[in-house]
Amino acid sequence: MPIKKLKMPVEQWIKVKEISGRLFDDRGRFIGGEQRIEILQAREHLQEIIQRSEEEPVPAPIHGEVEWFFKGYVYDVSDIKDRYNYNDEQIQLLILEDYDKERRKFERLRRLYKSEDIQRESQQRERIPEHVRIAVWRRDGGKCVRCGSRENLEYDHIIPVSKGGSNTARNIELLCERCNREKRDRIE
Repeated sequence: MPIKKLKMPVEQWIKVKEISGRLFDDRGRFIGGEQRIEILQAREHLQEIIQRSEEEPVPAPIHGEVEWFFKGYVYDVSDIKDRYNYNDEQIQLLILEDYDKERRKFERLRRLYKSEDIQRESQQRERIPEHVRIAVWRRDGGKCVRCGSRENLEYDHIIPVSKGGSNTARNIELLCERCNREKRDRIE
């Protein structure tokens, strides 16, 4: 169904209609349906309609308009009004359906991208706690346990985290960069 959600909030739509002379007549009276009321009453009337449109779709308060308000937006129903001759209840239901489609779309996108964030977080390795790093440094004397080098030292998991190793002092040793690269992810 061709219901078009206009890319303009209700408040902006009202300003456009006001500027174009479609909201008030030449004597400054509000044009709403068949009634003509003064500007102050008109603004109160519009606010009531806008508040009501937060709960349910409501037709724009201007005689002859084919636009409806719902959840702060304007919906153009001219195509379905002309083509199918739907009544107001049917138009309300179509607007609700359109709004629900959009809501479901954003919920699906939120699940998709939020779940990727969760996956990324779970893929990031937990940092080795400071107390464990200090204990390993003291135990290994601040040097590589294989070659004795004191340059480019790294904390290495004896059993890699990817293979179930933990961040405990018993599973971590100091290796220089070269020895660590030679070992890779082997368990020795």
